[in-house]
Amino acid sequence: MKGANVPPSRAPDYRKKFEYIKRSEMTPEELEEIRAYMRNWQKTRLAGETVEQRAARLATKRRYRATAKAKATERACRAKYDARPGGLEARRIQSFKVHHGVSRSFADAKIKKQRGKCLICRKPPDGRGNCSRLHVDHDPVTGEFRGMLCHRCNRGMGFFRHDPKALRAAAAYLERS
Repeated sequence: MKGANVPPSRAPDYRKKFEYIKRSEMTPEELEEIRAYMRNWQKTRLAGETVEQRAARLATKRRYRATAKAKATERACRAKYDARPGGLEARRIQSFKVHHGVSRSFADAKIKKQRGKCLICRKPPDGRGNCSRLHVDHDPVTGEFRGMLCHRCNRGMGFFRHDPKALRAAAAYLERS
């Protein structure tokens, strides 16, 4: 095992040595050589660490693991809930109430009034991905409901920061071209 007891500054650069070799093509000796180098590198890197630095590093690692575990658990619970019959639709109805302050029946009435078409482009949803339904459009400042838009138009409004002057300038630019 060459390089196992060599200080990191004098150890051969293993990235260059094994740059074009896949792990699956390495021999067990080559893999062990890399592992020994990395163990030595880790020891020397952490050798000058104070007790406070070590405690801070480990606390950060614990916090990250706790939040990552919580997020993974939440995703798993959400997936399990959505898999039930009506689960995703129930969450969508809840989202309408919480985020937009409108009930699902109110949104359905607006869609019917709009004849199932977007208020801007006047096209019905094409049924694929995010464009499979109309989305709630609201004023980001007041939170007031404005209408139901297709995904593209709703995102476009957001990209122009809901600024009518910017939208008019974009329309003028397109008409000049």
